[in-house]
Amino acid sequence: MEICYIEAGVLERMLACVESLSAHVDRLYERNRCKEPGE
Repeated sequence: MEICYIEAGVLERMLACVESLSAHVDRLYERNRCKEPGE
């Protein structure tokens, strides 16, 4: 049972990390999209 709890915690942390990375990439993309090519 303990192993299941540990794995669930790891999965939750991984998901949270992926979500924050995804949001970060979205912000970078939006910022870069507003720039003119060559800037």
